[in-house]
Amino acid sequence: VELIDSPFCIFNDFVDFDIYPSYRSQVPVGICIELILKRLKNGYYRGYKSLKFDIDMIHKNSLLFNGEKQFFVQMLWTM
Repeated sequence: VELIDSPFCIFNDFVDFDIYPSYRSQVPVGICIELILKRLKNGYYRGYKSLKFDIDMIHKNSLLFNGEKQFFVQMLWTM
Protein backbone atom coordinates (compact mmCIF):
# COMPACT_ATOMS: atom_id res chain seq x y z
CA VAL A 1 0.00 0.00 0.00
CA GLU A 2 1.40 3.36 -1.02
CA LEU A 3 0.81 6.11 1.53
CA ILE A 4 3.18 8.82 0.27
CA ASP A 5 0.42 10.91 -1.32
CA SER A 6 -1.89 10.51 1.66
CA PRO A 7 -2.57 13.52 3.87
CA PHE A 8 -1.58 11.22 6.75
CA CYS A 9 1.93 10.57 5.40
CA ILE A 10 3.48 12.16 8.50
CA PHE A 11 2.22 9.11 10.41
CA ASN A 12 3.60 6.53 7.94
CA ASP A 13 6.84 5.83 9.79
CA PHE A 14 8.05 5.89 13.36
CA VAL A 15 9.10 9.26 14.74
CA ASP A 16 12.76 10.05 14.10
CA PHE A 17 14.30 10.31 17.58
CA ASP A 18 17.26 12.25 16.20
CA ILE A 19 14.88 15.02 15.12
CA TYR A 20 12.51 14.74 18.11
CA PRO A 21 14.63 13.42 21.01
CA SER A 22 12.00 14.22 23.64
CA TYR A 23 9.42 11.98 21.93
CA ARG A 24 10.59 8.87 23.80
CA SER A 25 10.09 10.48 27.19
CA GLN A 26 6.63 11.81 26.30
CA VAL A 27 5.19 8.86 24.38
CA PRO A 28 5.52 5.42 26.00
CA VAL A 29 4.49 3.25 23.02
CA GLY A 30 5.33 4.28 19.47
CA ILE A 31 3.15 3.18 16.56
CA CYS A 32 2.88 4.16 12.90
CA ILE A 33 0.77 3.35 9.86
CA GLU A 34 3.54 1.24 8.33
CA LEU A 35 3.59 -1.03 11.40
CA ILE A 36 -0.20 -1.34 11.33
CA LEU A 37 -0.07 -2.32 7.65
CA LYS A 38 2.63 -4.93 8.35
CA ARG A 39 0.53 -6.31 11.19
CA LEU A 40 -2.52 -6.52 8.90
CA LYS A 41 -0.50 -8.31 6.23
CA ASN A 42 0.88 -10.81 8.75
CA GLY A 43 -2.47 -11.57 10.39
CA TYR A 44 -1.45 -10.01 13.70
CA TYR A 45 -4.88 -8.58 14.51
CA ARG A 46 -7.46 -11.01 15.87
CA GLY A 47 -10.33 -8.59 15.34
CA TYR A 48 -11.50 -5.07 14.78
CA LYS A 49 -10.92 -3.96 18.38
CA SER A 50 -7.18 -4.64 18.32
CA LEU A 51 -6.80 -2.84 14.99
CA LYS A 52 -8.81 0.11 16.25
CA PHE A 53 -6.68 0.18 19.40
CA ASP A 54 -3.51 0.69 17.31
CA ILE A 55 -5.15 3.31 15.10
CA ASP A 56 -6.36 5.15 18.20
CA MET A 57 -2.83 4.92 19.62
CA ILE A 58 -1.55 7.05 16.73
CA HIS A 59 -4.05 9.72 17.76
CA LYS A 60 -3.20 9.42 21.46
CA ASN A 61 0.53 9.65 20.77
CA SER A 62 0.06 12.74 18.64
CA LEU A 63 -2.06 14.28 21.37
CA LEU A 64 0.57 13.49 24.02
CA PHE A 65 3.42 14.94 22.00
CA ASN A 66 1.77 17.80 20.13
CA GLY A 67 -1.13 18.89 22.33
CA GLU A 68 -4.81 19.17 21.43
CA LYS A 69 -4.67 22.24 19.25
CA GLN A 70 -1.90 21.11 16.92
CA PHE A 71 -2.69 20.52 13.25
CA PHE A 72 -1.57 16.88 13.43
CA VAL A 73 -4.08 16.05 16.14
CA GLN A 74 -6.90 17.86 14.35
CA MET A 75 -6.07 15.99 11.13
CA LEU A 76 -6.27 12.61 12.90
CA TRP A 77 -9.90 13.20 13.83
CA THR A 78 -10.68 12.68 10.13
CA MET A 79 -8.83 9.34 10.01
